Amino acid sequence: MKEKISCDLRTYAEHVQNEFSFKNKFIPNEDLFNLIKVMTSLCPKLILSGRLSLYVMDLIDIDFEKRKPDLDFSLTEPLDEYELDQIISLLDLEKISGGYDTPIEETLYDETPKTSDLLKQDLIRLLDKKNNVFIDIFNTQYQNDFSPKHENLYPVNFGVYEKNNSTNRNPWVPTIESKLTPHIIYCQHPSVTISHKVKYAFYTHYEKKKKHYEDVVDLMVKHYAHIHKRLTILNTKKKDFIKMIEISQKKDLVTLQDEINSYAYELNRRKEL
Repeated sequence: MKEKISCDLRTYAEHVQNEFSFKNKFIPNEDLFNLIKVMTSLCPKLILSGRLSLYVMDLIDIDFEKRKPDLDFSLTEPLDEYELDQIISLLDLEKISGGYDTPIEETLYDETPKTSDLLKQDLIRLLDKKNNVFIDIFNTQYQNDFSPKHENLYPVNFGVYEKNNSTNRNPWVPTIESKLTPHIIYCQHPSVTISHKVKYAFYTHYEKKKKHYEDVVDLMVKHYAHIHKRLTILNTKKKDFIKMIEISQKKDLVTLQDEINSYAYELNRRKEL
């Protein structure tokens, strides 16, 4: 039986990940940047969604001084109790209740619920008190298909540049002597985030509906041309990787992995010339 070829970019060599992923747009809030990286390291099932996913794919801008976005995730497959307990305990997160239309003063539980009960909810709500960040995990949106036939996930590289010596420097700025150590985080397709914003904009009693209405206007009217152009670029790079995956149907696993690694290495070499 032929071994199945992985369509998950995270399973390939570092230089392949760097070549076929999209460098994330710089997040000026270092605490938020690190929180995203730690959570996705603890649980690779997490898929970045919401407004922040649009930002890191360079589809929109966010003024972090005026607006601190929530941290939203969907999933590639259901969480289990161990994974959720690990996220909550290691990051010292607080469990909160309610949905998007619940006033903040009503979100704290009278009694801390069991993890098993949280996993029965469509929306798992958590609070990082240290960084004042609300974290929402959509527990029924399983984007679990890495198939080349679907374009529902985009690999964004949250890696930082590491120098070969101990000289202090900015890890987000590349130099000739530095190398990018990849950290791939998958982002949800923008159409899903936009459709949710349209829905929340028309929630009658939702206190943040105006914010979502303004976002929809920005996305669909003011910045539509930029978003369309940017998605074309993202899809082109993703299709390059997909083409290599499709070749896998005709070649054995070892040969294919070697060819992909060699091709990505050659692309990187040409850039350095």
